[in-house]
Amino acid sequence: MKKTLTLYGIFFIISLPILSSFFSVFAMQNNLQEKNINTQLLEEAQKLKASNIETWESNVRKVEKILSENFEIRQHWKNRGAPPLPSIEHLNLSLAFLTYQLQNYPLTDFPSCYAYLTAIAKNPDRRRIELLETYITKLEQDKNFSSQIPHLMTSAADIEWASQQIPILIEKEKYISTYSLLFNLLDRFAKELPQSLCLAAYNHIHHYWPKGPTNGDGERYWDLLIRIDPKRARHEILPYFNQIECDLYVVRVLEKNASPSEEIAQITRKWLTTIKKHEYELYGTNLRILLLKSAPKTELTNTINLINNHLKRLKTNPKIKKSFYPNPIQKEVDDLLESILQLDLDESVESLVNWVHQENITDILRFHIIEWLVKHQYKQLPVVLARWLKKEPEYLQNWVRSAAKQQWGKFGQEALQKAEKLISEQQK
Repeated sequence: MKKTLTLYGIFFIISLPILSSFFSVFAMQNNLQEKNINTQLLEEAQKLKASNIETWESNVRKVEKILSENFEIRQHWKNRGAPPLPSIEHLNLSLAFLTYQLQNYPLTDFPSCYAYLTAIAKNPDRRRIELLETYITKLEQDKNFSSQIPHLMTSAADIEWASQQIPILIEKEKYISTYSLLFNLLDRFAKELPQSLCLAAYNHIHHYWPKGPTNGDGERYWDLLIRIDPKRARHEILPYFNQIECDLYVVRVLEKNASPSEEIAQITRKWLTTIKKHEYELYGTNLRILLLKSAPKTELTNTINLINNHLKRLKTNPKIKKSFYPNPIQKEVDDLLESILQLDLDESVESLVNWVHQENITDILRFHIIEWLVKHQYKQLPVVLARWLKKEPEYLQNWVRSAAKQQWGKFGQEALQKAEKLISEQQK
């Protein structure tokens, strides 16, 4: 028995250093896991800095250049609006670098801290969310940054984090301000939310705002509702059109979020026949765009005919074009044409080709038509471009050449080369 106890004792004594080493490693692992995310990133930054000091210092200089240039702009700013804030997101700096450098700036240096915090919020490293959460208490104590927290957290959020936070915020926030984190998360992820969250979010907003869309927040609440649950919101918003203070905003919300819907198309046709002249001037074009987007296949031809009729009036009666600024007929042409481009229907190509050289259509829209033809690889594009390069002013020719070189890809560049060749052949 004594011999057995002695053997156990010897085994225990020999094992002590091994057990001690094991628990020491285990404790270190736990400490690493429990470390503040800020501390982890600062340690990473120290290693990055030590491994490539030249790259690190180069990045510091790039940031300082942007901040100092922005400081000069702000110092001499005389415009009515607020001066621009600096942005360093495009430098694609690591989260560790941003965390390390941010500690060098006091919160009183709002522009510099804002540049770093927005770069952190939009950094691809998902630890950005946890990192920003550690800053919240400090930011809440600063009057400039306290209002920026919802914006920063919404920029940093992904759908997983947002889906976790939204139910908590629904329970917590009885008053849902358009500046709140809850509203901003819903606004960003409205179309990605799980169905269960959609119902809870919709009911919460509708409970807080049980009336129709009005100027300001009312329009924003309904815009959000219609993106959370389009079918339900469209149905529930329609009765408010008959209220004077809501009619314009009903149309604007529906038009902004329009998609094929026979119910909306039918009621829009009815509204167009019943509204008065001053009401048409206020939102008649919005109704026509809403109708076009609600029934694109059936309304495209009607919209094209309306545009052509407007263009004839502008051409035959120049006084119409010069009588108002902005001219309502010209504006309706531009708005309807832009909507046709957005619909992206192949059936519109013939009309678009006819309009590209129309002088009564604004230059920027005619240029957008050419870009649309490039996108759809229109076979007769060289002919269109050749006429453009021959007839249009030099600055419009330069627009096309610059866009072809930088944005249009192989098809667009080849089309421009063929157009140049056509012109040279015609000149012989």
